[in-house]
Amino acid sequence: MLFLDLDEFKLINDTLGHEAGDDLLIEVARRVKNTLRESDVVARLGGDEFVALLRRSGNPEEINEIAVKVLHAVCQPYKLQSQDTVITASIGISVYPQDGLDEQTLIRHADTAMYHAKQNGRNQVRLFAQLPPESNS
Repeated sequence: MLFLDLDEFKLINDTLGHEAGDDLLIEVARRVKNTLRESDVVARLGGDEFVALLRRSGNPEEINEIAVKVLHAVCQPYKLQSQDTVITASIGISVYPQDGLDEQTLIRHADTAMYHAKQNGRNQVRLFAQLPPESNS
């Protein structure tokens, strides 16, 4: 599972307006979907948070590679209100069954990993299994 959060999305809404923010969210969703396989599922949780369920992917290294591709696609420039705009994102990863056996646990752990990505400079990917032990509770 990937948990993606746009970095400083509020700034887009505050400077370009909510319509531009909505356009950006639509384009982010399209880019994430186009980067993943047809068997994968992408959903917007709310605000600027998305989850992607990667089916038939249990290898953390493979999932990390996919997440880096998603990050690269999301961080390409956008045309918002006739101007090029660049955003970044932070992605957390949890892997079934190592990081959880149910949807809620996997989401919570991927969210925790995403917050570590944000706290460590943003615009990066973090695996839950690689977080310090005190973070994994």
